[in-house]
Amino acid sequence: MDIRYPIHIFALLSLSQASSAQKKPAMDQKKPNVLFVMSDQHRRQALGFMKEDPVITPNLDKFAKEAVTFTRAYSAHPVSGPNRACLFSGKYTQNNKVFGNDCRLEDDGNGMGALFKKSGYSTGYIGKWHLDGHGGGKYSFVPRERRLGFEYWLISQGHRHFDGRYYGDKDSLIVTGRWMPDYETEKALEFLKNRNGERDEGKPFCLVVSYAPPHNGMGPGFQNKHNIGHWNALLKDLPIRKGSGFAAPKHFEEMYEPADKLPRRKNVEKVDNKESYPALPGYFGAITSIDENFGKLIQELKDSGEWENTIVVYTSDHGELLGSHGRMYKDLWYEESIGIPLMISYPAKLKPKKAAQLINSIDILPTLLELAGIEIPEVIDGNSYADYMNGKEKETTDKIFFQFDRGVLNDNGPDRYYRAVRTKRYTYVAAMSPYYDQFVGKNKEVLYDNEKDPYQLHPIFLGEKYDAIMNELRTAVMDWCEQTHDPFFSKYWK
Repeated sequence: MDIRYPIHIFALLSLSQASSAQKKPAMDQKKPNVLFVMSDQHRRQALGFMKEDPVITPNLDKFAKEAVTFTRAYSAHPVSGPNRACLFSGKYTQNNKVFGNDCRLEDDGNGMGALFKKSGYSTGYIGKWHLDGHGGGKYSFVPRERRLGFEYWLISQGHRHFDGRYYGDKDSLIVTGRWMPDYETEKALEFLKNRNGERDEGKPFCLVVSYAPPHNGMGPGFQNKHNIGHWNALLKDLPIRKGSGFAAPKHFEEMYEPADKLPRRKNVEKVDNKESYPALPGYFGAITSIDENFGKLIQELKDSGEWENTIVVYTSDHGELLGSHGRMYKDLWYEESIGIPLMISYPAKLKPKKAAQLINSIDILPTLLELAGIEIPEVIDGNSYADYMNGKEKETTDKIFFQFDRGVLNDNGPDRYYRAVRTKRYTYVAAMSPYYDQFVGKNKEVLYDNEKDPYQLHPIFLGEKYDAIMNELRTAVMDWCEQTHDPFFSKYWK
């Protein structure tokens, strides 16, 4: 979609389950560094070069030209804790057991931090964690034995974006009173420059920088930006209100004012246009702030001479509906919710290109491992895309499986809500929760033809001339559930 930006904005501008690729032996190469940068709730459409949302991201746009840029990357579980577990374990939720935000990712020695540490890397983690169970990693101190192999440690407390609060090695809260992306970037730059002994000199490094915005927040800076619960946002009788908890520093928000003059996606329902507009300056402004900080990290790599031998990743844990289909936040199976940015650069080994190949969040870890010459453990569900990125392989998968659950494991299991598959053309969903009855109809399943209906405005149900395709994709999802020992169909659906 070709969007024309308001003139004043320019003035301010300065594998999944089915796979032909098996896990391969490690590549013979010098150990590269890894800089893994992620933000929270950054939808794929909100990148300037995508030309879909009117967002200003000059540094990410430039980086996309230097990287392998995936335009069809997806979240395996579009909510924070569960998909972070997918990212850092390379496993589907059924196997990493993080079914909800209150579940802890247990250390089996096969996650990102542990694998890179065992391979001689200096490891570090800065920013949002959200993988230590109820409260842990979100509100409280995480002891060293539960840090999953990350040595340097500075995690943020909750989503107080203008009043950054952190825990490091000591069980005492560090209160900065700073906009979190700015402070976290400063600490990341110190790590990269090896200040204060934060990493072992001479070792390759694996550093994760995990920004909490543009996710909605709380506390100072969020006054009058009403934040309704994301489950309430699913219900039609509750409107989108007052920005839904999105905010950014004033000068970044001003880049997107007046908000009601900004172009919107075609699937933003007219009834909600007026109510969702207030969210745009905070959401887009936070992304532009992150873009500015990301540029500082890239510049440090180039200035230090580490750029050529560093694998750099930019991604997110899930997207944001931002008024599409009249709803805010994530969880649902729409493109704005499950689609994530994914750009991977490695100048010494990879030629930049734009890739339309489907890729799942569980595939990122094994891809990084192979690029770094580290053996991929058999317990990892994802597949490496290293050969595809190197031009040695044309197709990696034609299906991406994803799901949504909520809650901790108990005698009855987690609350299982839907299972779904995205092919190059179609999205098929089987849902069981009453929350989704309005979307999936009496048969509790729905199909979207994303080629004919890219904004997913016309759901397809059984009896509408697509039954053969629905039957085929339902079978594929059922087979995936059986292979991952998921009782969704055998015990819960219908």
